[in-house]
Amino acid sequence: MPNKDIISGQGIGLKRRSGINLLAAPFNLKVIEEKQLVTISLNDNKEVIVTTIYKMF
Repeated sequence: MPNKDIISGQGIGLKRRSGINLLAAPFNLKVIEEKQLVTISLNDNKEVIVTTIYKMF
């Protein structure tokens, strides 16, 4: 069921501090290779956005 009371769009993860670690529970992705594509530091390096590509089994 969609969260109609929550706005969507670019940057929403930052505003709600809701990053996702796909390697952690409940996702627990099993990967054989990972590569960081982009890392962006914000707010005097207090917050970081990381974009990673994964190669899976």
